[in-house]
Amino acid sequence: MNDTIEHILSRLENIHSVEPILGAQRTIAMGNWKVALNRLSWAQEYAARLDQIASMVWLRLKQAKKKSSFKASITNKKRLVVVLGGERGLCGAFNRVLAEFTRRRLDDGMMGCESVQLHVIGSRAARMLQRLNMQPDQIITGFSTSLPTLHYASQLASQWLAAYENYELDYVDLFFNSYQGAGRYEPGATQLIPFSQSFEKNRDIPAAWLETILETDPHTLFAQILAQQLETHLYTCLIESAAAENSARYQLLEDARQNMERLTAELEETAAQAHRQIITREIQNLAIGAGLLHQE
Repeated sequence: MNDTIEHILSRLENIHSVEPILGAQRTIAMGNWKVALNRLSWAQEYAARLDQIASMVWLRLKQAKKKSSFKASITNKKRLVVVLGGERGLCGAFNRVLAEFTRRRLDDGMMGCESVQLHVIGSRAARMLQRLNMQPDQIITGFSTSLPTLHYASQLASQWLAAYENYELDYVDLFFNSYQGAGRYEPGATQLIPFSQSFEKNRDIPAAWLETILETDPHTLFAQILAQQLETHLYTCLIESAAAENSARYQLLEDARQNMERLTAELEETAAQAHRQIITREIQNLAIGAGLLHQE
């Protein structure tokens, strides 16, 4: 019986030693989750205003009968697929679900291109793809301890845009887990290049903007806006994926905390019962020694 109590107390000591680490990880995940949601809201608002500006400049281009300098025709059908995973663990099936989604899309031949390159952001997602017999052409270092920045998105977008303008790529698609609420996410795909927005359908341009004087050449200005839209679109996807990942991590750690509390209560109750049994047995032995009870 003493061995049982010592074993229970040892387990309780181990649980109590893990509690501060679990609590810290849970707090970090919750903080990153909330900050990511705030940044996602700001990025979406900024993207909406940028779309309005792009539509306004597009109208000026139509009036001037000029077109963007971006490549208008697709020739060799070379596609880049970028899988946006994670660098950190403790997020359940976050990377596995994304890897399985990628395999289905590639196996189904939905890319419709002669050449497909596979790039992965995040080492854990890369390892998951390798387990599914998919070897990435390039593994891009992700972000491990902090949320993605606009500078990080700008660097990636600039590389892909330069390759597109040099006819090295025709499409760039991003596979990522979109945020669906607390602890919920869903894998999906979005096309980053070429930009597919219809500027003629954007009718939310403020009336006062139509009288704006453009001191910069509309052709050059529109090209810069498209590049900035690409950066903003990519950053929005990065921050949404980060919100989904940290939400999943927080939910997993919260479940672990609740399980730890339940296990602690059960072990403490078991230890108390064992202690009561020991005390009862000692009292019985004393009573037998005093002749108050007969030993069976």
